[in-house]
Amino acid sequence: MNDQRYDIAILGSGLGGLVCGYILSKNGYKVLLLEKEAQIGGCLQTFRRFGVKFDTGMHYIGSMLEGQILHRLFSYLNLTGRVPLQRLDLEGYDRFSIGGKCYRYASGYDQFVDTLSESFPQNRRDIEEYVRQLKSIANASPLYNLRKVEDNVFIEADYIKTSVNDFIAGVVGWLPIASPEFPALLEKFAANPKLRAIRHVVQDEPDDRFILGEAFNLGIDRLINTHLVYDILIFERHLPYAIEFVKRHSEEQLFVLDHIAKPKIAAGEMQPWADNLRKLAAFPNVFCKLSGLVTEADIHNWTPDQLRPYVETVIDAFGPARVMFGSDWPVCTCATTYSAWRNLVGGFISHLSVNEQTQI
Repeated sequence: MNDQRYDIAILGSGLGGLVCGYILSKNGYKVLLLEKEAQIGGCLQTFRRFGVKFDTGMHYIGSMLEGQILHRLFSYLNLTGRVPLQRLDLEGYDRFSIGGKCYRYASGYDQFVDTLSESFPQNRRDIEEYVRQLKSIANASPLYNLRKVEDNVFIEADYIKTSVNDFIAGVVGWLPIASPEFPALLEKFAANPKLRAIRHVVQDEPDDRFILGEAFNLGIDRLINTHLVYDILIFERHLPYAIEFVKRHSEEQLFVLDHIAKPKIAAGEMQPWADNLRKLAAFPNVFCKLSGLVTEADIHNWTPDQLRPYVETVIDAFGPARVMFGSDWPVCTCATTYSAWRNLVGGFISHLSVNEQTQI
């Protein structure tokens, strides 16, 4: 290797490495691409049979019509027109076999539904729902919603040179709180100033009373000497147990209730969530994260008016000083965008004083 200096070194010349190297080079950076194998480029699909490795190469490429996502990416990478492509069979670009009978995947949402429904007429509604869900996921995915801003947009040098450690202010982490290994792990990770809180996904535990377990609470007791917050992630049905849980611990131990305890917004139910929330808010060491509302509502048909009573209840119960904005990104993208949610919360709290809005 010569002694030329490079701005960035990329290890591995697979598809990701090649594309990253091209984009960085296009934006004026000197890039060194390193590959340990004899052939650069890697292979997208490989498999082994009886110790023999098969390089099958590319299967097929979708979304290549003009205006679609990969067509835009190919254009940016200067591949359009240089790589010869041929359309696959629109009536069956892929096929699968079950019991000796062949079924076709047709190109396009409508044709996909029609073609599969010919073989499974009794399941047409199921196939339509499957496609609707696919569209919803695609619409919520940043990857499938890349938008062209302007030509020759250059990457900001300061941004790309920023360390992840500088970019992230703090992390809510996970440790096995009820485990015998927890004290040693806590001592190790609590020394990192970026670790601000610990959270356990209590909502997924099969026992609704998990949060009251002896070993779990002994672990929570150890947090008091670390100044770490504990985030309470539960469903509204767990609130009575969360109240008892907080009562067991010192007022010096801070708690944050995540996603306002996930009330049944889709069903329009306020009780018993509201009463239990107020009981939990009576503890001065408990804060509430204003997030996760849109995904507890009907993700396709929610309205601001459906969410407003829940937001008002939270602010009334905790007060602006103990309410904190949360995005629940990327989960929120199932029902909205980060910007839309932020703006919506801004509208909900616009009647508060500037100081109170700043506190949230």
